[in-house]
Parts: sequence; C-alpha cells; structure tokens
Amino acid sequence: MKNYVLLILCFCFSLSFSQNDRKSRTVQIADKYFFVEDYYLATEYYRKELESDINNAYDVFQLGECHRLFFDYKMAKRWYARCMELDAKNYPLAAYYYALMLKIDGEYLEAENVLEDFENTYESKDSLDHYKELAHLHYEGSVLALD
Repeated sequence: MKNYVLLILCFCFSLSFSQNDRKSRTVQIADKYFFVEDYYLATEYYRKELESDINNAYDVFQLGECHRLFFDYKMAKRWYARCMELDAKNYPLAAYYYALMLKIDGEYLEAENVLEDFENTYESKDSLDHYKELAHLHYEGSVLALD
C-alpha cells in the first residue's frame, strides 16, 4: 500500500513539475509578483523575459496589465497595442484595455473605433459579454466627449 501511495505522489509531483516547465522561471517569478499585486517588480521580470523573446504575446499583455494597474497609462497603451499586433485573437482584452487607455489619453475618436471593432469582433464569446457591455458604455462616452 505504501508503494502505491508513493508512486501516486511521485506521479503527481512530476505532472505538476512538467506543467511549470511551460513557463520559464523568470515568467513564473513575474506571475508571482503579479498575483500579489507587486506590479513594478512583475514588470521587471516580464521585461527580462522579453529580452529572449520579444514576440511573446503573454509577456507583452502582462506588461500592459502591470502598467495599467499601477496607473502608467501611456506605457500600458503601448504594450496593449503591441499585444494586439502579436496575437489579438488570443488576447481580446488587449483591444478593450487599449481603447480605455486611448480614452484616458483624450484620443476619443480612435477609442471609438477600437471599441466598435472590439464589440463587433467578439460577438460569440460568452466570457467577453461583460466586457462588451462595458465597451459599449465607453463607446457612448467617447461619442459624448466628441460632441
């Protein structure tokens, strides 16, 4: 019986270890800082990871998130725009947050366009319904700001 328990524990350990291998150690550290809301330190590790792969959409999106969450909206806008270039399909919220950063920056017309595209592009995804509703409200706000 002890051998079976030991075998199962070893299997579970190796399974969890192999899942962690998908992300580099640097990204794992960045994710831990992000999880505890230390966005400044998280950015340092995500940037370090981008030195080895500048086209990693996950790291780029996370940089946008970090900058947005510590109120550096200009940098957040930059990273969200880059994420949209790299992998808009798998990171649809990059467009939503990019539009919000544009709106904060006073670029209402561009924000309108991005929000409208966001609403039209992601119609079938239930997980984005809440964001689509918010996008519509922000779109209307941008229209009012331009009037």
